This record gives sequence, C-alpha cells and structure tokens, in this order.
Amino acid sequence: MAIVLDAFAAYLRDLLIQVTKDKVGLLLGVSDEISKLDEKLQFLKDYLGDAEKKRITDRHVEGWVRKLKGIMYEATDILEICQLKAMEQGASVDLGCCNPLLFCLRNPLFAHDIASRIKKLNQSLDNICKTGADFKFMKLETYQDQKTASPPISRTTSPVLELSGVVGDQIKEDTSELVKMLTENRETIQAGNNVLLVAIMGVGGIGKTTLARNIFNDKTIQEKFDMKIWLSVTQKFNEDDLLTTAIIATGGDHRGSYNRSTSEPALVNAIRGKKFLLVMDDMWSERAWNDFLRAPFSHGGPGSRVVVTTRDERIAKGVKAMYLHHVNKLTPDDAWSLLKQQALREDKPAVSAARENAAAIEKWERSDRMALMVMRQTISPFIQIDRAPAIKHVGSEFLLCHHDGHPNSLIAAAFPSLQKLELVGMVEWGDWDWDNQVQAMPCLEDFLLKCCKLRRLPPGLAFHARALWLLYVYEVQNLMFVEGFTSVVELELWDNPDLERISNLPKLRKLQIVFCPKMQVLEGVPELRSLILEDHLIQTLPRYLQDVNMKNFQVDCSFELLSSIALGDAGPEWNKISHILQVKAYAGDIHDRRRWHVSYTRYPYCFETNVDGSSNPSALLHQSQQMGSSMLTEEREPNLQLSRRNARMLLRLQKNRWWLGQSSYSRCSDQSFIGI
Repeated sequence: MAIVLDAFAAYLRDLLIQVTKDKVGLLLGVSDEISKLDEKLQFLKDYLGDAEKKRITDRHVEGWVRKLKGIMYEATDILEICQLKAMEQGASVDLGCCNPLLFCLRNPLFAHDIASRIKKLNQSLDNICKTGADFKFMKLETYQDQKTASPPISRTTSPVLELSGVVGDQIKEDTSELVKMLTENRETIQAGNNVLLVAIMGVGGIGKTTLARNIFNDKTIQEKFDMKIWLSVTQKFNEDDLLTTAIIATGGDHRGSYNRSTSEPALVNAIRGKKFLLVMDDMWSERAWNDFLRAPFSHGGPGSRVVVTTRDERIAKGVKAMYLHHVNKLTPDDAWSLLKQQALREDKPAVSAARENAAAIEKWERSDRMALMVMRQTISPFIQIDRAPAIKHVGSEFLLCHHDGHPNSLIAAAFPSLQKLELVGMVEWGDWDWDNQVQAMPCLEDFLLKCCKLRRLPPGLAFHARALWLLYVYEVQNLMFVEGFTSVVELELWDNPDLERISNLPKLRKLQIVFCPKMQVLEGVPELRSLILEDHLIQTLPRYLQDVNMKNFQVDCSFELLSSIALGDAGPEWNKISHILQVKAYAGDIHDRRRWHVSYTRYPYCFETNVDGSSNPSALLHQSQQMGSSMLTEEREPNLQLSRRNARMLLRLQKNRWWLGQSSYSRCSDQSFIGI
C-alpha cells in the first residue's frame, strides 16, 4: 500500500508542475484540488508504515486501512477515466501532451467533471485523515529512528518467576519430583567430582526455563542449600561474563577483573566447602560446563547440585548428566489456563468459545494440527493448515462460538482477528458447512484454497467475510462456481477442472483463469479491469468475453487459436475482443512459451503480430501441442486426456517457479500490462 501511495503521489507532483502551466486548469481550480490531494497522500504515506503494523492487532486500525484502500481504488478510477478519454480523442505525443489527465483537463467540460471527482476524493481523504489522528500513528522516520536506537533483544533469562506462567498440576508434580531428587543424600562421586548433574530437556518454548525457575525458588531448595547461582548460558555465551556473574551470585569479589586467570580463583574461594545449587539455563553447547565451569565448581561442598536446561539430548550427555528429565506438553486444561492468563490476561467469553471450538474439532476429526490452530484463533491474524489428508467434512461446529457448555448459544463471531487464511493439501475434503446464520471471519482479507475436493465455497464465507479482497483457488477438483463475494478485488483460479461459472463479484478488478477448461460463464463483474486467461489447449476464445467491458485482456493459448486471433477483423474471434481497449495474445513451443504474439490496442488503433502466412500451421501446431502432450496418437480422445495431464504437470512446474519468485501482492504474470 505504501508503494502505491508513493507512486501515485509522485505522479501527482509531476502532473501539478504541468498543470500550473495550463491556464484552463488554473481557471477551473483543478490545480488547487490536485495540490491538496498531493499533500494528503504525502501525509498518509508518512504514517502508513505504523498503521500497517498496528492493523495486525487492532481491528479498528484494520478497518481504517481497508477504507484507505477503497479510496485509492477511486483515485485509480479517475486516472483510468482520463486515459480512456484521451484514447478516444486520439491523444499522442505529437499533440504535445503525454499525460492523459493533463490532456483531458484541456477540455473544459471534462475538466469540470474531473475536478469534481478529485474534490470528492479530497473530502474522503479529509475524513480518513481525521479518523487516523485518533490512532496516534507514528511518523515513518520517527519509527525508523526509534528502531535504529533500540538495543538488540536479549535472550538471557533470570531466576525471577512469573506466577501467571505456572499453571496446571504437571509442573507441580515435576517440580516436586526434581526437588526431592536434588535434596536427597545420593552417591554423587563421579570421577572425583562430588557434584550431581540433572538435565531438563525439551523443544523450545515447552517450559524448561519455567520448570527450572520453579525449582530455583522452591522453599525446600532455599533451606537445603547454602547458595544458589543462576547462569543464562545462551547460544553466544562469553566465558568471562559467566565467571563474573557466578562470582557476584556467590557473594565473592572479582575486584574488577574480567579475565579467567583471576576470576576462577575468586569463584573457588567463594564456593569452597559450601553446598550450592547451580542452574545453567538454555545451554547450546557443553563447552560452558566442561571447559570453564566444571573445574571451579568442583570445589563446592558435598551435596552440591547442577541443573542444566537444553533442547539437545547430546548436550545433556556431553556434560555427563546423571538424570535426564523430559518436559511434556501441557494438558488441554493447562493449555487453556495458560492461554487465558498470558495471551489475553482475562477470561473473555471468546476464549471459552475457542476452547469449545477445539473440542468440537477433536470430536469430528481429531486432528492435532487443526486443534492447535483453533486454540490460537482469538489472537492470531494468520492461520495455515498444510496437509490434513484425513479431513473429509467440516461442519458448522467448527465456527460456532459456545459459552458455559451450551453449544447453541452464539455469543460472538468466530475467528474475529483472522486476516489471512491458507487451507492447503486437505486432499479428501469435500464438504464445508457454513450458512449465513453463523458469523465468522469478519476481518478476513486474504484466502488461499488449494488441493481439495470441495463442491462449493460455503455461502457463509461470502456472506460474512466482508473484508475479503484477495481470493486464490488452486486445484479444487469438484468446484463448479465462484459467486457472491461482494468485496473480492483480485481472484486467481488455477487448475480447477470442473469450474463453469463466475458471477456476482461487483468489486472484482483483476481476474486470472489458468487451465479451467469448462469455464463458460462470467457475469456480474462490472468493475473488472483486467483478465488473464491461460490454457494451451483451448481452440476458441470463450463467448463471455464479448459481454464483459474491461480494459485489458491477456491470453496464452494454442498456436491454432492465436492464428485465428491474428486474422483480426477477418477472423471468427474478432467480435469477442474488438471492444476491449488492450489485448495481448501469446502462443509458444517447448522452448519459448511466448514465441508468437498478437497485440491489439483500440484507441489509438494498433494491431501487431508476428504470425504470418509463411508459417507452417501444421508444424507449428504440433510444436505448441508438445507443451501438453509428449506424443500424438491416432485416437483423439486418449490424446486429449494425455495432453491435459501433461499440461497440468507443466502448469504446476510453472506455478511453483512463479510462486517462489513473486510476492503475495504481485502475482500477475505481466506487471507492465496489468494496472493497479
């Protein structure tokens, strides 16, 4: 969004310089309105960076950004209207005017209309600037200065225990067990070392440090040990800092010395003959103990203990730990307690609703990944499910919010903060129940659906996801139609073999249809600006083209179809595309997918192609069909099936290359052709 604002503001500044030289523009007051528009866009651009960050957690900011996007679309509409008018009147460089808007401003009647539109746009921007002031956005350079001045985030830990982070019976049991082990009189003599080592192991974030803190602060530990030392080792530890910290913790005197030769004797003097508990938290290497700390701490008194926390069992064995304790996952009850205490800090109804949702999902499918995903629904703006082959049906219980154990009491919209959703690889999923009565996903903006067998997109998605403006549907086997998404602006459809109809998408501007061979109906898309169509096996252009009023059309097709398009007004395809302002058509072979082309511009008229009569249509057609079929057989139907299978394979390879090379907001194949 910031890039769009910047580009648009730069365009207006250049335009303003030209308009000030034009007397008609000055008389009509157009230059004043353009100047105001430029000032407002510059103001918004300065604060948009902070708004984009805050929108993730603040629903009101999210609504503000969404309104700003709508206004920017209105601004691009003004430019497109001027461009169309300039084309119709034959604007050219020879007339001394390269800018379509400036050209149109020389027409007093049209300039008056444009001035009114820009004035209305300024009023909308005034309102959004006033609303934005309430959010107290930080200016871009202020944020960057603050970010530069901020110190790097420290990974060190301390023994201070946050009581809200200790939940459930499991951690109490583990603490009791380990405290008992550490305080018992056990045989600890091991190669002359009277220190017993205990290792606490587990993956990152599972609670190793919390358990170590709980032990460190236990009353029994306080009574049984003469001193306690907590060392945060971390991945990039400094041995001198570790020794100095240990000396200070034991009450010793390092006398301002930070080198090993003086620090080790000082530490030995501080702990000699005393019973200590040493905790080394977050160890990534056994070097900290084996090379630096083992020797001085071997001088402690009998019964001294060392506790190590680590993610790697090899480290635990490397320090010769005599006991290994594995931290287990939280139980469902403990997990919900922690979620309420730490994530939201209060027992909101939505948390109880999320718990019921997770229980419902576990009941109908028992998918651990799904359950963990739903557990975070109230706080996560992004959810991705990747490869859940066991799921065949998603019922309404997935979205219902419950309260106090009553499954029918709707209290709030489910997934209230969700902005981006990706459902990928649910290969057996065929049904999704969600009707208009169930509220959910009110902030959803970006939805990717890939590799499943859904027969339809649920009505509730179109009805309640009113913020949805990016919709991507890839490889959905049984889907026959996409309709009723009143807020969607960009739609991409890839390799949907049964798709037949797209309808009632009143705000749709960009549409991409790739290998959807049954697609026949496109209606209810009054705002459509650009369409990309790709299918190297189609023989004719779809009839729906002649009923859609759009600016740009691009097609990648067979050479046979391209040859027909290349005939221009003498060919059978002309009536389908002649009303479109810009048309680009391509065909190719296995070496160059766009070897041949046709380019058509309506105003001013221009028709170009490199397809000519000297070409050998049969040979070229054979080459183009090699993109979808490795060999031709005598029977047409088996050959067609083989071609489609191979074409799908090539399509997936092409799509994978495209996906890795493009950002989520620039997915069109020809950026110079497709406008904002």
